[in-house]
Amino acid sequence: MSDDAVYTHLHNLAGTAFSGDKVPSVRQLMKQFNRSQLVIERALARLKAERLIQAEGGRGTFFVGRSQKPTRATASSVGRSILILRRSVSIRQGQVVLEDLREQLTAEGHRLLEVSYTDAEHARTVLKTMPKFDTCIIQNSFEPVSIDTLAAIKHKADSIVFHGLGITGSEVDCVGHEWGGAISQALRLLEKSGHESIAFATTAFPNIANAMGKRRFHEYSSSRGVDPARFLIELSKLPHEDYEEGLAKEIESRRGRDGKLPFTALIAWGVESGARLRRHLNDGGISLPGDLGIVLLGHPDMRHEHDDFFSIIGPTAAAQAKGLHTLMHHRWREPSAPSMIVFLESETNISHSSIQRIGSANKTD
Repeated sequence: MSDDAVYTHLHNLAGTAFSGDKVPSVRQLMKQFNRSQLVIERALARLKAERLIQAEGGRGTFFVGRSQKPTRATASSVGRSILILRRSVSIRQGQVVLEDLREQLTAEGHRLLEVSYTDAEHARTVLKTMPKFDTCIIQNSFEPVSIDTLAAIKHKADSIVFHGLGITGSEVDCVGHEWGGAISQALRLLEKSGHESIAFATTAFPNIANAMGKRRFHEYSSSRGVDPARFLIELSKLPHEDYEEGLAKEIESRRGRDGKLPFTALIAWGVESGARLRRHLNDGGISLPGDLGIVLLGHPDMRHEHDDFFSIIGPTAAAQAKGLHTLMHHRWREPSAPSMIVFLESETNISHSSIQRIGSANKTD
């Protein structure tokens, strides 16, 4: 990390701060950036020269904001201060959602600061250097948010909006999707395409949205007298952790002595790159759809997921950004309303040629 990172961080904070917001202490900044006192003081001196901060003897150093922080009575007529707190992992769908949301909020005149963190301790350290915000948007990319981290966020934001269903209640508003309904759609689609033995692949890590999906798959399997565990594939990976390669290897390991799979179709959650999955399966000698028909649980407007080949069911990235945007405005209008959860509807992008079982005709309703 370059020494300019300290200056850039403080300069960004100055852009969202109001007059009188306190600048993080030298000690806090040294710990956060792992830099010497000299480097921190040099960055502070640059900001003082630019008249973005000023020292007040005996009280500390403060930002020179553009105006006083608005009261609740006047907040609706001015731009809001928004912190976007996200894990520093590369998940394209999450990036697209935030890009869309940033465009909407910036066009409305709100002030945004985006900060990434590596783990819970890092998040709490970063938050200590932050001023107060009107809203914090959390995107944790499937990782759990600890109670201590949530408490630290609450201390820094009047309202919290969570991208996903990892936190519900606790004065946090959520926008997410439960995969049970999407799995039901995928099961019907595959059955109509001639498949009778259907597997489900997902992450083994705890996730309430996926837990609903697994429950629906268990119900489906049990109703047909099939042991759900036989056709459930759980990966000890998350989408940004070579997920496609791990999934392909797990599928290959299920082949019998005759080289055939015990299932003819698969519903797969977590695939970031459809092209990567196809390549790994092809390298393992599994042809699509000859050996296996696949329906992805993902985002129909994310082309890199379905790769113009796979059928895909789930909420669009655009709908997620819209849901977050709508929920934030609702919270600003009604700050005392109970915690809210917005469940997003599934949309579909179906490619029948990729799932039709060879030698089978489509069934009708």
